[in-house]
Amino acid sequence: MTHASYSLILRDISQLDVSDLQSRLSEEGMRVVEPSGEGVHNELATIAIILLTAQALTALTLWMLRTRSGETIERNVTVRKPDGTEVTVRLKLTRESSQAPEAQIVKQIAEALKLPERAILSA
Repeated sequence: MTHASYSLILRDISQLDVSDLQSRLSEEGMRVVEPSGEGVHNELATIAIILLTAQALTALTLWMLRTRSGETIERNVTVRKPDGTEVTVRLKLTRESSQAPEAQIVKQIAEALKLPERAILSA
């Protein structure tokens, strides 16, 4: 995973979620950080770091739609910029929107980072 690109950080995901995302991403597209240290005995302390690509956005969208029910699906993610700074984004998908789910996510990330959407897709 290259450090000169954007990445998404998903905190507190289960091993089942990790397996699901790994099945949709290339091996170099995702790194998993397992919980460690005293007092951490919960698989939900797992962190996934996903290289931000068009494939990753599709995988993230499919995962969010699969693992959540209801008309509105929300998830906090952290976006790590190439310079290492991080911005927390609340992604919100609306199932009945006329806009494709992937487009909704790209737009929200771009707005949070104050970047044009094309910059996210070409990162």
